[in-house]
Amino acid sequence: MITAEWPARPTGLLALCAVTLAAAPTVAQQPVVEVSGDVSCGECRITMDTVVTLGGLDGPGSHLLEGPVPLAVVDQRGRILLAMWGRADIAVFDSTGAFLREMGGFGEGPGEYALVTHLNVGPEFIHVFDGLRGRTVLDADHGFVRVDRLRADITAAAVTASETVIFAGDFPSTESVGHKLHLLAGDGDIRSYGWDGSVYRGPSGRQFAVAASDSSAWIVDGASGRIEEWVLLPEPKLSRILNRSVEEFDREITEPPEWPNVANIGAKLDDQGLWILWWGPDPAWTRRTSDPEVANQWEREAPGQTLYDGVLDLIDPETGRTLARYRSDLSLPGFVYGSDMVIAYEETQAGVPWIHLLRPTVHGLASRTR
Repeated sequence: MITAEWPARPTGLLALCAVTLAAAPTVAQQPVVEVSGDVSCGECRITMDTVVTLGGLDGPGSHLLEGPVPLAVVDQRGRILLAMWGRADIAVFDSTGAFLREMGGFGEGPGEYALVTHLNVGPEFIHVFDGLRGRTVLDADHGFVRVDRLRADITAAAVTASETVIFAGDFPSTESVGHKLHLLAGDGDIRSYGWDGSVYRGPSGRQFAVAASDSSAWIVDGASGRIEEWVLLPEPKLSRILNRSVEEFDREITEPPEWPNVANIGAKLDDQGLWILWWGPDPAWTRRTSDPEVANQWEREAPGQTLYDGVLDLIDPETGRTLARYRSDLSLPGFVYGSDMVIAYEETQAGVPWIHLLRPTVHGLASRTR
C-alpha cells in the first residue's frame, strides 16, 4: 500500500501539492482545440549529428544491445546508460561510446531487476523502472539508494528539477485508481490527479508520453493526436486540450489495429518547445496485418528500418503548431534523458544492432524561453 501521508518536510513541487486524494475533484471538462499538424514555419528545419554509435557484431557491450526498443540516459558524470526494454541488465559506456561495464541483472537483490521498462535521470538520482517491481533509485555513482514497490507499468515519465517523477496512465492503487496524472516523490510517496468520475475496471492499455517542468506537464496520447497541458502549481489541474491532426499519422489508425502501427513514443520539454517522437510504417512497406503471428514473422524477417520510419516534431507550446519536422528511415525509439540527444535504432538484415545517439539542431527558429 502506498501511504497517503506526505514526508515531514516536503520540498519543491511536491510541497505545494499536499492535498488528500479523497478530496480530489473530478477533472473539469476542458474544450478541445483542433490544431493542424502541418509544419507552420517554412524557414525552420531540423538536422541531426551523430554523437556516438554503439553496437555492431563484435563491439564491446554489444551482447547487451539486442532488440528494437533501447532505453538510454546520460548520467550526472556524463556516462551513457543503455538498456533494452524487457531485459534486466544495463550497459554503461563513457561519453565516447567506450564500454565500461554492465550492472543490474536478473534478481531480487538491491540494484537487480526483472523487467526494465524505462530509464530516466534527475539532478541527483538515476531512476530505473521495472514493470514487475517498481522504481529503483541509484545515486550518481550507480550505488543503490532505495526501491519503491509500485504496481504500475511505467514506460514513459519525466523527472523535474526538483526530482519529482511525473507519469500518466493506469495506476491501480486505492489512492490513485481512476486518476490520470501521477507525481512520484523521491521517497516513494505518490499523489494522483484527474479523476474522470469512472469506476476503474482494469488496465485500459493506453500508453502516454510525458514531458514536464516544475510548473507544467504535457501528456501525449500514444495512439491519437490528443495532447493535454497540466498546470502543476499551486495544485495540478488540466488547463488545456489540443487535438493535433497529422494526416500521415491519422490515416494509419485503423480498427481493429493493424501492424505495423503508428504511435507517439516520446516527449520532451525544453527552451525550444515541446518535442514529440513518433513512428509510423515505412511508405515502402505496404503490407498490414491484425494477426499477431504474422506480425511477429515480419518482425523476425525484416530489419526495423524496413518496417518503420521515425519522426521528430518540434511544437510551439503556446499555439500547438508544428514548427519543424525531421524524418528518418531509422526508427527513433526515444530521447536520451539527461542530454539533448535522441536514439536511432538500426539493424542489418542478419539482425546485428546499431544504436546511434543523435543531436538535433533547429535552424531558422529564434531562441525560445519556456
